Amino acid sequence: MKKIFSFLAAVLFAGSMMATTVTKTVADLATELSFTNSEVCTPFALDEVIAVSTEATDANTGKYYSNGEQIRLYQTGAAKLILTAADGYKISSVTLEYASQNTGILVEAASGEAVAFENVQSATFTVGNSGSATNGQARITSFSVTYAAAEGGKT
Repeated sequence: MKKIFSFLAAVLFAGSMMATTVTKTVADLATELSFTNSEVCTPFALDEVIAVSTEATDANTGKYYSNGEQIRLYQTGAAKLILTAADGYKISSVTLEYASQNTGILVEAASGEAVAFENVQSATFTVGNSGSATNGQARITSFSVTYAAAEGGKT
């Protein structure tokens, strides 16, 4: 009986350590959350664990545009995209797909490439430029975030 209990405890523990990945396109989010064209749509939640927000010095960052189904982030506004896990969860990987305008990029993430983290509470991405322009844009088209309950479970 003790072996069965130990086995079940190990299975439950392993199950609690399993990662979850939430993936959403901006088109899906626009429908699900009723985004309005050319209006700021941030902050919002990808699911019950992952929140998306922006910080910038301009009022245009975080606006949704139906043309291209994008959330735009502007270099001129020193824009930051912030993904935050709820208490008791940690982010281990983020993949962002985005279109570049005026050679704008997310400094920490190439479009479509996963960025690994060491189980962080939040991940921040800043808009920069791959060239000499100072008016770049990163136009987010999809989010994919992998997370798990923090060691010791939810707090």
